[in-house]
Formats: sequence, structure tokens, C-alpha cells
Amino acid sequence: MKTEQLAVFNEAMERIGVASREEVHRKGHWHETFHCWIAYREGETIRLLFQMRSPNVKDFKGLLDITAAGHLLAEETVLDGVREVEEELGLPITMEDIVQVATIPCTIEEGTFIDREFVHVFLYGKKVPFEAFHVQVEEVAGLYEADLDHFVSLWNGERGSIHVTGFAVGNGKQRQTTIEVTKGAFVPHPDHYVQTLIDALKKTL
Repeated sequence: MKTEQLAVFNEAMERIGVASREEVHRKGHWHETFHCWIAYREGETIRLLFQMRSPNVKDFKGLLDITAAGHLLAEETVLDGVREVEEELGLPITMEDIVQVATIPCTIEEGTFIDREFVHVFLYGKKVPFEAFHVQVEEVAGLYEADLDHFVSLWNGERGSIHVTGFAVGNGKQRQTTIEVTKGAFVPHPDHYVQTLIDALKKTL
């Protein structure tokens, strides 16, 4: 299997080389990723979709995360990142369907795992029925949506848990469900990333 090669950047977001994905996370090199959030307005409420990471992935197993996301390979541009939406969710969209809302530098450190990303954040601002998704089960265990204001209250520590509604995948089938989750059920993205996302969603939708 060919080793994924990622472009490496300095803190000024200037490209300075190429390294394997393993080396990038072991040494904490800056690299680029593509995040696409699906969110939509329903009356006065904004609904935000999270994917539940598969228990079989390497990092952050079983946690709620960006709707669809992935690394940009060394030979790719930001425009190539849209492939992640169809690969992970089975939703065939193009760059014309989404809007870029931010580019955010982010760092997450978990033990020996150091993730320093320049994150290109995009928004798909339409409601998608759950039955339209066909998730990549090796990566995604389900999809859940939350009221944005409830999520904000949870993230800021103003409430201890919230309910999210969606589906889990098992035996090739979707099982619709509502679950109660705490902040610990989400990938620990930096607060500035979450706040920038929230501001962008409220401004754009």
C-alpha cells in the first residue's frame, strides 16, 4: 500500500516540503486538511450534522466529529478536498455546492499524536434526508444532528448533556436513533476553531 504523502508548511503557511502522514503526526508538522460541515436553517434553529467516527479508525474512535473531513495530499489543492464528502458520506457534491467560510490553524495533541493543521472549512447549507447518505463504514459509524444553540451551550459548559438525533450503521443498515451525549463525546477541537465555526454558520445561514 502506497504511503500517503502530505505537503508540509511553516507557521506562515508557506510550503517547505513533503512528508509521510505518519511523520507529519509524529513530528507535529503543519499540513492542510479539508473540513465540510453540513448545516441548515429550520425556522429560527440551525441544525448541525456530526459524523460518529468508526471504532475501527486509528484516532478518536467513536467520537462525534466534522461531518466530512480529510487530509489534502501533497499533489492536491483545496478544491480536491470535496472528494471527502462522497467518499465518507456517499453524497455526490461539487465545489459549486459548498462555500468556504474560514481557514483556521489548529493544534490537537493526544499523547504522541501531534496534529497541526491549516484547516480549510467549507459549508454545505442544505438539509439532506438521512436516507440519502451511504456512509463509508470503515470510517463512519453514523450521522447525528444537533441544535446549534444546544451544542454551543454544551461546549461552553452551560449544560451537561444534549440530545442528538440521527442514525447508526450496523449490518449494512441504518438504525434511526436519538442519544444523549456530553462534551466528552466530541473530538476535542480547539475552542477557537469551534467559535469560528459557530460565528460563520450564524453569519452564512
